[in-house]
Amino acid sequence: MSQLDTAQALIQMMTQSDRCPTPDQMRALQLPALDRLSDQQLDDLGDLLKARLRAPGVQAMVREITPQIFVNMLSKPSAVDVLLKQVAERQRAVRDVVHAVEKDEAFSLEVRSAFGLLTSLHADRLRDAIRHGEITQAELLHCVDDGAGLTAILQHQPMPVPLSFETLLDTVGNRQRAVPELGVESPVEVIGHQGQFKLMVSNGYELWRGATFLTQEPETVAWLDETFQEGDCLYDIGANIGLYSLYALAKTQRAQAVCFEPDPINYYRLSANVVANGFGPRAILFPMAVSDTVGLGAFNSSLFVAGKAENWISPGADLLGQEPSAGQAQPAPTLRTGCPTFHLDGLIEQAGFLPSPTHLKIDVDSVEIEILRGAQQTLQSPTLCHVLVELYERELEVAQDILAAAGFRYIRSVEQQNVLPCYEEFLGNHIFAKER
Repeated sequence: MSQLDTAQALIQMMTQSDRCPTPDQMRALQLPALDRLSDQQLDDLGDLLKARLRAPGVQAMVREITPQIFVNMLSKPSAVDVLLKQVAERQRAVRDVVHAVEKDEAFSLEVRSAFGLLTSLHADRLRDAIRHGEITQAELLHCVDDGAGLTAILQHQPMPVPLSFETLLDTVGNRQRAVPELGVESPVEVIGHQGQFKLMVSNGYELWRGATFLTQEPETVAWLDETFQEGDCLYDIGANIGLYSLYALAKTQRAQAVCFEPDPINYYRLSANVVANGFGPRAILFPMAVSDTVGLGAFNSSLFVAGKAENWISPGADLLGQEPSAGQAQPAPTLRTGCPTFHLDGLIEQAGFLPSPTHLKIDVDSVEIEILRGAQQTLQSPTLCHVLVELYERELEVAQDILAAAGFRYIRSVEQQNVLPCYEEFLGNHIFAKER
């Protein structure tokens, strides 16, 4: 059996049956990155892969798990290390939740995210279930990142309200649902190395973003820790619900943030988070997209849930670059809204009230190069000395040329680590700087 045939058989086993691959079946892939693992590690890895592949959100995140993608994912030692780290995190989540129940302690933010404990009602229900033996530790392990599974286990006992435990993968998978079954929200405290802030949470996506603030993109946190000072100003293009702007404002007393977020749901949550922290006087928010031209487009949201990043612009989206190619067809949008677009140079020139940027963060999952092209005067500003931009490897050389022309030097790149690593192409954050 060829390597791809073996991969196809493993995918079918994990997605269509209750079986997990054995260590020998995993080794049949003949991948050096797996040969170094023990039988126990291969067992744990197979269990994790099965849980990930069966989660409804994975197909939405990776579009289609092909045998080639599966092989690519397990070919690199770094990708396997990411998965083994997730195995350890799942096991730690079970230990931590059981320990918290035994010691009658509050659940950590990481535990709340792992089990979809959106509110104190969810936390109390799981606490009671563990105390009364309604759920075993083995079941808890399989419910990490699977709020739907936890909901199913706990539904056999009547609940006073129809609680739905919702994790990141539940949120991504249920593409049409706008809010949890119980439409509530609660603030959580997100603690960084140099400051902390409140994050309003109403679904598994937002809870996951708060819980993984220090670990999902540690290079972005480190960039702010190392370079963002009192009196600085962050331009956050693709702010989402505002995590990094909130942190920048929390770690300083006089710094400012200018945030751009065209998604209507995320913009609302960004606004709520700024208000919840009392940062309104130091933040300016724009419900618009940034590119290299001025115009209007249709903003498409495929997942009507705050905190997500599954969206794109379409015609007149030639103002934002290319449409998806035939091989990258996008899902039908759940919501389409009109979206104004500006280039940064023109916006700063026309809006005389904007502070000058010292830091520029760009993370929009599509048109980073166009944004840089539309900001060439801004990049020449003597105040702007730090840039962090998310790029595919194929885009890096073009970005370097644009930034070098403005006096920036390349510092470093950090590859992203996803819930399910997929190494079709390097995607990461790239950091540039120039002298003040």
